[in-house]
Parts: sequence; C-alpha cells; structure tokens
Amino acid sequence: GSSIDNPNNSTSGSVVNHFHWTPGAIDCDSSFQNSPLVWTLHDMWPFTGGCHHSLQCEGFVDRCEGCPQVRKLFRNQVSASSAAKTKFINSVNSFAAVAPSDWMANTASKSQILVDKRIETIYNPVDEVFFESNKSNMSREQLGIPRESFLIGTSAANFQDPVKGYSNLLRLLTSVAARNPDKGFVLLCIGEGPSLESQNNLRIIHTGFLANRSKVASAIGILDLFVSMSIADTAPLAIAEALASGVPIACNNAGGMSECTDSGRNGVLIDNLSDFESFISALATDETLRRSYSENARKFAKSRYSGSAVAKRYTDLYIDLLKKSI
Repeated sequence: GSSIDNPNNSTSGSVVNHFHWTPGAIDCDSSFQNSPLVWTLHDMWPFTGGCHHSLQCEGFVDRCEGCPQVRKLFRNQVSASSAAKTKFINSVNSFAAVAPSDWMANTASKSQILVDKRIETIYNPVDEVFFESNKSNMSREQLGIPRESFLIGTSAANFQDPVKGYSNLLRLLTSVAARNPDKGFVLLCIGEGPSLESQNNLRIIHTGFLANRSKVASAIGILDLFVSMSIADTAPLAIAEALASGVPIACNNAGGMSECTDSGRNGVLIDNLSDFESFISALATDETLRRSYSENARKFAKSRYSGSAVAKRYTDLYIDLLKKSI
C-alpha cells in the first residue's frame, strides 16, 4: 500500500492500497475494503479462476465454470475462486484496475470479475539504464561479432517455453539468412535455454542468464534489431527495453505486442515472411533508415515507458480515487 496526501487536504494521510502480483501473497479480505484499491494486472490471474494466461480460452467471461484446464474434481474450486474475487472487488469502496496494455484492458473488461469496473491503461516503466546512450559492459568485439554483421536479438527467461515461440523464430531467421547469405546475420539470445549451434548462414550466440538490468541493457544496446515471436504476451518488458535502447523491433501481432509497434517508424509486426525479410533487408543496407528507426524508438519509449511518465499517471489515479472515496 502507499500513502498519499489529497491536494484538498480533506483526506490527508489516506492510504491507497496497491496490489501487484499477489497469488499466494495476501488474502483478499475485509481489511482492504475501506481504502481505495489499485490492482495492476501483470497477468490474467486477477480476473480468472486461476489462469495466469488463458491463451485461447475465454471461460473467464462466465466465471470460469467447467474449466478445461483442470480435472472435473477441481472445477468447482476454479469457479469458486472466480466468485470470491468478484465478491471482494465489489466490496471495495473505490477500485481501479490498471492494465499494462490496451489489449489487457479490453480483455479484462470482458471478464465476469471486472465487467463494468474502472480499468486504466498505464504501461510498465523501463529501468532508466536502458535510456542511457553509453551502457558499456558488453561489445560486439567481446562476443567475436564482426562490426559489419547484422545483429538480431531476442530474450526469454526460458527459451524452452513454447509460448515464447523460439523454435518459430529460428525457422524464420534461418529461412531469411539462407536467402541472404551476404548479410552476415547473427542471433543473440539473452536468457536461459538450450545453446544451439549456428545454422546455415545464421550464427547463434547465447549469453545465458544475465544477473542484473545493467547487463541486459548492455546486451540489448549492441543490437540492430530485437525480435519476439511470443504467441501470448500481455505487455512485453523486453520489447519496451529494446525501444528505450533505440533498437527497432519486430514482433508477432499477438497480445499487447502490437501496441509497442509504430509500424514503419520504430519496427514492424511479423504478419508474413516476405514483409519481415524486406524489413530486415532495408535495415541491414540503409544506415540512414536504421538511424531514423532508432530515434523513433527512443522517442516512443520515453513518452510511454519512462519512470516519470508512469509515476505521473499513477499519482493522478491515486488522487482521483482518494477524492471519490470521501
């Protein structure tokens, strides 16, 4: 929870409770009912019977009854969890859900739990280190990557997670590299996962797990392009971090990823191989275009993901909820 003074002093010192990722951490009981509550939706758990991401299932629209993800014996528990969240949220005096993407906000608004509730879109902030122009720590020379190579990056906590689409990304990039042998494509994989050998004209380098944001920023900062083939992502922080670093992006048209892409200015949505290949070819051969995309990426990120921009949105929301709770 956070304390904030109302500018009218009528609720000076009032408390705004702010939930983030809560499963198993707190009990949603009457102790939260009398103060304004903000609940940031980092995944779908707050408005489902238990799923962190429902993929194609829309059971949450109707209380998650008959959940196909669990055995029949446990289905009543899933619907009971959904009903308990609905009861709790309805009991809160002044409530707002915060979605980190419009896609998440629209999805949440269809749920039985949050239907007709206030839902605001406030993007997750990016660590200021990603906005710094000189991130040092890692260089192409250290990784043995020729300066003229076109360096593509991707990241995942676990590359073996099928949702991240790593195998699809490899097929896509291998196909592009095979048809463009002169481009010198290199794929830099940031995160945990299998260390695969280079394929055809695509060289693959794995950094392994990087322990802090400075190291991640350093790795992303040397890229020419960041790519995500995730099939389900509510608000991908890695894409926002790439944009803040001035790195153009290419991503699947899924979940909240499309909102990160100002197509034709800071990146492209991967709708088909031909468009993706044309985009990479243009970036790889046109330094002026690369510089333009990089500048647009930074401006886009600064307006949406900077700490100051996000803090102002939350502060305005807190104050508004406090006023409405009087």
